Amino acid sequence: MSKNINLSLRKNIISFALTWASLLIFLGIISLFSIWEMLRTFEKGADSAFAISTLKGELSSANVSFKVEIQEWKNILLRGKDDDDRLIFEAKFIKENKKVKSYFNNASVICSQLNLNAPCQEIETVKLEHDQLMDQYNKNLLNASLKTYDSMHSLDESVRGLDRQLAKKMANLTMIFSILENTKRLETKDLIHSKYDVLKNFILISMCLVLLIIGFSLYRSLRSLQN
Repeated sequence: MSKNINLSLRKNIISFALTWASLLIFLGIISLFSIWEMLRTFEKGADSAFAISTLKGELSSANVSFKVEIQEWKNILLRGKDDDDRLIFEAKFIKENKKVKSYFNNASVICSQLNLNAPCQEIETVKLEHDQLMDQYNKNLLNASLKTYDSMHSLDESVRGLDRQLAKKMANLTMIFSILENTKRLETKDLIHSKYDVLKNFILISMCLVLLIIGFSLYRSLRSLQN
């Protein structure tokens, strides 16, 4: 009788150990997969947020260079009476113009990679308006004389205030992508928390079910021993 009891106890202990070992292996596999999924979600969100931040930086740089570009235009008007000085400031004006175009082109490439259709269209619209404005500046400057105050004043009047609306649109673009960047970070954070809650609840429910199964098995074993 004692031998049978010991044998039954050994079987129950082995069954108990195997059940817990199986549970740990199963939970370990599920946990590793869930952690990998959370890491992948974090990396994807971080990459998107970084790309948007880089795009925002390109737009901010374009805005800064545009302001410098306008300042160089004013320098042409104020200090370009001498032909040599005019060439110097025109060269600086052209340099800043190229920088603005380069920043916008970089922003367009990044935006297309992120598949942000509406914001990308906004970038293209502002970029086109900048090109058109610079064409107008250059057209008015081409045959203009800066030898007299009247000619300089007339040239200034022909384009005065045209840059203000474009500067506002550039600032608005930067604001749009700042909001998108913050939104992406919050979305990633919420998604990771959601996946963590799913994993936590799954582990707790699995452990409760296994404990119930083990408790039921022990109960049956004790009943069989009593009989």
